[in-house]
Amino acid sequence: MSGDHVTREEFQSLYTQVQSLTETVEDLEQENRDLRDDLEDVRVAKEELDTVLQDLTTLETDLESLTRDVNSIQRRIRSLDENTDKIEDDLEGLEQEMHESRYAVEQKISDANRRITGIEAHLDIDEVDLGRAIHEDASELEHLSLLPDRVFESEVNSKPLRRAVEIYEHFDKWSEYTPKGYIIKSGDLKRYMSEELEWSQLYRAMEKFGNNTDERYTYIDHHKHGKALIRFHPDNR
Repeated sequence: MSGDHVTREEFQSLYTQVQSLTETVEDLEQENRDLRDDLEDVRVAKEELDTVLQDLTTLETDLESLTRDVNSIQRRIRSLDENTDKIEDDLEGLEQEMHESRYAVEQKISDANRRITGIEAHLDIDEVDLGRAIHEDASELEHLSLLPDRVFESEVNSKPLRRAVEIYEHFDKWSEYTPKGYIIKSGDLKRYMSEELEWSQLYRAMEKFGNNTDERYTYIDHHKHGKALIRFHPDNR
């Protein structure tokens, strides 16, 4: 090439180069737009991730609060269980004290009645009639239990009835407290009696007991423990 004269071939080459550069610039601009779009997508994704992280933080806080509440409730439940156990123990203790107090009072009354009857036995009257006159509403077994020994021996000849009197005199000591009343199971009674009895003999004595006591007492066939004697609480009669 001489001077400023440009040949056709040179012009064509320059044009081609310019075209190539133009396409390169357009490609770079497109890549730049794509990168901007990707950057925007990343920014949106980051915002969404930040929101998720914030939600997770809130959930963690709520979970910690719920855990504290659950722990507090569990402690309260344990405290209530302990209080319930204590109340049940106290109730059992009170029931036992009531049983012992009632037994002690009844024993004192029984002893007093026996002393009165013993004194009356020295009077010039019939002891059997005297006992019935003083305790008009008493049951047959109570009448018999108040008799002096010598009168009892002479007046009571039935062995089942004698054994029923023995049961009556020891009922408070031998009986066991239940929600319905005081009960003596036949198996326990067989061990308590002063003489060794056959089951048939024991059952006859228990029947005599049931037939010769007041309405508080009854002879039952217990669904778990077989035959038994029970004195109902006033509210359960």
